[in-house]
Amino acid sequence: MAKRVTIQDIADALGLSRNTVSKAINNTGVLAEATRKQVLTKAVEMGYKQFSYFKPETLEQEIRLPEEAAGKTNIFLLTAKLLDNGHFASSMLKTANAMFEKQGLRLVILQVTGADIAAGQMPPTFDPATAAAIICVEIFDYDYARMICDQGIPTVFADAPVQNIIRPLPAVVLQMNNRSGIYQFMDYCLQKGRTRFGFVGNYRHCQSFYERYTAFQNAAAFYQVDADPVFSVLGEDSLPHDLYSYREYLRQEFASMPSLPQVLICANDYVAIDACEVLKQLGSRVPDDVLVCGFDDSQRSRYYEPRLTTIRINGDLMGQLLADTISHLSQNQATLYTTLYADCKLLLRESSEA
Repeated sequence: MAKRVTIQDIADALGLSRNTVSKAINNTGVLAEATRKQVLTKAVEMGYKQFSYFKPETLEQEIRLPEEAAGKTNIFLLTAKLLDNGHFASSMLKTANAMFEKQGLRLVILQVTGADIAAGQMPPTFDPATAAAIICVEIFDYDYARMICDQGIPTVFADAPVQNIIRPLPAVVLQMNNRSGIYQFMDYCLQKGRTRFGFVGNYRHCQSFYERYTAFQNAAAFYQVDADPVFSVLGEDSLPHDLYSYREYLRQEFASMPSLPQVLICANDYVAIDACEVLKQLGSRVPDDVLVCGFDDSQRSRYYEPRLTTIRINGDLMGQLLADTISHLSQNQATLYTTLYADCKLLLRESSEA
């Protein structure tokens, strides 16, 4: 029986890393098109399982690289942040990409740099002639988002700039349910006798953070509990976002409070973990002294000690909505400018089980 060809075999044959070959074969990450073509050609030559039915001489016609593709077959994903497996969008994109492939579409990931945003320009390798649609993730500069919309190509934002609430973008915005889980968590805390609540996170960072903060405020009003602003740390637009400076900022803010809140609801899991670490530095115990809840159900939330209570985003559902929306837009480009919400689920773990 012939030896099964692996990704490592292809990498060894080309003198490339296994990660580079995996990106080329699975259409993930940022990769030079010439490298991708080299990897796919070698994969076909070696009989890699995914391309075992291709003939080397027909590779270019079958693979349909963007510059050679007939018609608009590329879905361009624009992101200002590298999307690792801990990001909520990773599962969304995995589900959506599987549906794109069945339609003969290809997901192309392009990194948006600070220079691109400052100049108000699309990434250099963006090709409007092959663009069936644009997906935006971590694009939170409103003027840049508006420039993307002005390309005249169907566009979907997975989360959006906070200003979208005031001046809606001419695009579809795909959001997670940022409200219900926060109401449920506040009710849970009240049943445990906790009545002093605070929020942590820069609510101007993006639309989802803003919606989570307003859900916190509205839930407090609904349950008639103490959500005095003195117990919240809302940050500033100019706040540095490196780990040390943000934790130092939190330490100063917590230390200046007349007393610590009994519950902290955080804008996402990363903010929640930063808050937990700072509380430890100040001698406060989680969950004995302070109950903490994050948002996203990131990988870190499951392995952090204590395991983090969080609100899980349904990435698979968001992926299905994303693919269905793009399919609709391709047929009815100017008929759907709206915000769609995918359900979320509160997950109670050790950080709130005092």
